[in-house]
Amino acid sequence: MTLITALLGRVKGWAIAALALLGAIGTAFMIGRSKGRTAAENEAAATKAKSDMAAMSDALDAVKERNDVEDEIARQPAGTSADRLRNDWSRD
Repeated sequence: MTLITALLGRVKGWAIAALALLGAIGTAFMIGRSKGRTAAENEAAATKAKSDMAAMSDALDAVKERNDVEDEIARQPAGTSADRLRNDWSRD
């Protein structure tokens, strides 16, 4: 019985040290994982913002082009647009 008690006393210190080491490694892993997730989310948000800005820019360009065409058609005399469509877009 004294042998078992002595052995448990020696192993107890090593077991506590091993558990402390595992706890430190686990904590470092979880902190790193959290920081990595945050960085990935920030990068994804920045990429989405760039994509949204490009889409908005394209939409703005399309609206400007449409307005330019409508203004050009409005400035022409009556019938000119119809003649142009008939000449340029016929199936000859």
